[in-house]
Amino acid sequence: MGANALGQAANILIQVVTVPWLVTQLGTDRYADWLVLSAVPSFLALSDLGFASAATSEMTMLVARAEKEKAQEVYGSLLGLTLVTCATLLCLLALLRASGSLHFVPLLGLRSTSEAEAQSALTLLLFYVAVNLLAGMSRPLFQCDGRFALGVHAWTVTRVLDAVAVLLSFSLSPSLALAALLLFLTRIFSTLFLLLLGHRLTPWLSFSLRGARRETLRRLTAPALSSLGFPLGHALNSQGLLTLASHQLSGGAVLALQADHVFAGDPV
Repeated sequence: MGANALGQAANILIQVVTVPWLVTQLGTDRYADWLVLSAVPSFLALSDLGFASAATSEMTMLVARAEKEKAQEVYGSLLGLTLVTCATLLCLLALLRASGSLHFVPLLGLRSTSEAEAQSALTLLLFYVAVNLLAGMSRPLFQCDGRFALGVHAWTVTRVLDAVAVLLSFSLSPSLALAALLLFLTRIFSTLFLLLLGHRLTPWLSFSLRGARRETLRRLTAPALSSLGFPLGHALNSQGLLTLASHQLSGGAVLALQADHVFAGDPV
């Protein structure tokens, strides 16, 4: 509970510090465009369909019963699924870019961003999502061996690093693509940090496909999909409303909606 409360406090503090500065630096409409673009990864993060959460819970129970080899099977299966998901997302991105059939400015209701810049920023944010899915492989490493609080603290540090990357980027240039690039590079560093720390603490778990089984994934399907309700509701309630507000209202309304989510305890 304390670790989660600290993480929530960090989220609110990040917003309190960054939002006024970014509005001053970028202007209302351009910052609203950044909020809408950077909300897209929250939807794409659901592409693991809840398997990471289900696998983490099962691994925790297996380790508690001293069945570490079976826990390795679950971890290897989750890694295999994660790699396939990342490859699918990147292939989808390549097809969309090659076809030229998707135009993000009208789709997302962007006001002060060109189509070329929107496509560049979203491409980099999609790479960010792929790397972040790999970072999710660190969660079982912390939780299954009784280090849940440490894992929460480590992820809080990565969110702070993301915020610093965004502030640094916009202090150099108002380019949304540059911000997405620095965010992507920062997430690569954070992912390495999380995985190396997790495997240092849980050396018996191998970051490999050893033990991966289709049967394991089939067994996890039901609990995975049942755990998807909360993150899906969160994405629709926060990021979905931001996109809708960008279409129908002003940039100031987008900022007001974001602030409402933050101080209501549901940070965007």
